[in-house]
Amino acid sequence: MPAVGVELTHSEPSQIAWYKGHKISSVDDLDAPAGRAALLYALSGSRGSFGVKGTANSLLPAVTGSPSGL
Repeated sequence: MPAVGVELTHSEPSQIAWYKGHKISSVDDLDAPAGRAALLYALSGSRGSFGVKGTANSLLPAVTGSPSGL
């Protein structure tokens, strides 16, 4: 199971730099619907820093492929 560092949008001080330094994926807006979705993707194996802060690579991970059964 992957480890994911999380914090709320207005958390101070931010710990995202620490997560990045330890190569742990992170979500910086767990209090928002997109943050909760990013957490699910990160726990499923997507890697990166997700959220709305300047330290984020993107709001959500890139999603590829098609739904199963189609």
